[in-house]
Amino acid sequence: METLRHAVFKEHFDDTDKHATALAKIKKLKQDGLAANYVSRFHKILADLSFNEDSKIDHFYARLKPRVKDALIHFP
Repeated sequence: METLRHAVFKEHFDDTDKHATALAKIKKLKQDGLAANYVSRFHKILADLSFNEDSKIDHFYARLKPRVKDALIHFP
């Protein structure tokens, strides 16, 4: 059960616009390590966005390392 104190704290400090915050995060996100870590961070941010499949693919692919993009070209 949420206490009044918790509710007031959450109202004051919680993110009031999760969509805008997630959009800013996804625009900054890029693969800087393992692809698995990038995928995990990408999916976590997507939870607060309502992208269609094409937008998800475009945002995901655009920020992959060039070497990974090159490797993906060889898969149908």
